Amino acid sequence: MGRKNYLFSKNDRGAEDNALFYTLLESCSIVGINPLRWLTHALERIRPGMDENQIVALLPYNCKTELR
Repeated sequence: MGRKNYLFSKNDRGAEDNALFYTLLESCSIVGINPLRWLTHALERIRPGMDENQIVALLPYNCKTELR
């Protein structure tokens, strides 16, 4: 998905960030949920100071029952 898009990342860190974002969006497709709907859901719930388990609960494969 990102081969040519990585050319616009400016540096390695930007390319890594893009790869992470594309991975999350493709995960949505794999589990059968709308990527925009998942992203909206996750961004509405994420907050500073969340522990790892709370963040893992927001990943696409953990939200598939809520978003179908």
